Amino acid sequence: MFIFSFDGGWKTFFRMFVFLLVGLFIGGYAFILVVDPYDSIPFSPDWDRTTVDRDQPFFYPSLARSARFDSAIIGTSTVRLLRPDDLNERFQCRFVNLAMNAASLLKQEAILDIFLRHHPKPKVIIFGIDHVNFEEKNYQQRIEDSKLWPEWLYDQNPYNNFPPYRFHTLKHAWRQLLYLSGLKTYQYGRDGYTDFTKPMDEYDLNRARVKIYGMHDPKPIKAVVPPVTMSSQAIRELRFPSLVVLERMLDKLPPETVKILFVTPFHHHAQPVPGSEKEILWGEFLRRLVALAKNRLRTCVLNFNIPSPITMEDSHYWDPGHYTVVVAARLAALIEEGAKGDTANANFVRLVPKNDSRPLGSDQIGITAPNVSKGGEG
Repeated sequence: MFIFSFDGGWKTFFRMFVFLLVGLFIGGYAFILVVDPYDSIPFSPDWDRTTVDRDQPFFYPSLARSARFDSAIIGTSTVRLLRPDDLNERFQCRFVNLAMNAASLLKQEAILDIFLRHHPKPKVIIFGIDHVNFEEKNYQQRIEDSKLWPEWLYDQNPYNNFPPYRFHTLKHAWRQLLYLSGLKTYQYGRDGYTDFTKPMDEYDLNRARVKIYGMHDPKPIKAVVPPVTMSSQAIRELRFPSLVVLERMLDKLPPETVKILFVTPFHHHAQPVPGSEKEILWGEFLRRLVALAKNRLRTCVLNFNIPSPITMEDSHYWDPGHYTVVVAARLAALIEEGAKGDTANANFVRLVPKNDSRPLGSDQIGITAPNVSKGGEG
């Protein structure tokens, strides 16, 4: 039987083991610093990095800083399918889509702040307005776990932008290295756009209806009878704290920036039921949204969350809140129509400027007719 000698063998082994661990630790973190997967370290090589993982909060700060863009889309997954290439020529801008899944208003403000620090005079900002703005429970939602929300990437301190040393970071660095070396490409767009839905040839209407209605067959909406009533005092006391954050974000934008508040089109079955308390709440929310926007220069509110040719068609949706890429491509043209003053469309209502007021023409909102090639990168 072989036995190690404690007089020298174990000590040598232990020293080599410690040196190996230290070397691996230093070498691993040096690898992270050189590859710089989030493009956040000032002294790392100036390589053409990209988004290599679906962890949007880690990669979108780099996109927000990029000089390739002059306009942005802010919101949640309900506007992630807005393709910058579909908007660039229409608005003569270079859009980046910075919408993040389930992003609270505080997170949306955080990514907007980075964009504004590097683009103090953006041309156009599109805000997706959906349930996150409407429901009070979403206001405080902010995941502090650094594995999910890297606070250090969003503050203004450049000296704490060193990624944490863990497997999550090593994985991103390795994937970034594969991209930089040309060994692998990724589906995540260089302008923030990613089709996160399944391919349309895999679309299953029955499966979509189960998600929308809770069953395979469409279920009619029944109005609440008698309708719910609420006193004017109770309506005044309703709280929509996310609107405070939205107002703060709007205050940060210069007057010349075109500001489009895009109320996203949920399936009609997910919209407030006529006569319900939610209908009252939604009406008051829209009233306050209009009040927030109506006196701001180059600002419009487009409400797509209405019964319309888009929202009444089941095949336009994967689930109650997420439309297909086919619908998303149509929305780009409709948003352009609404921003330029075309209110005669069954798919949306332009709340600001009001429909009965003089149309806000392209010369006033700062958008000219498209006559140049697309900008930005896809």
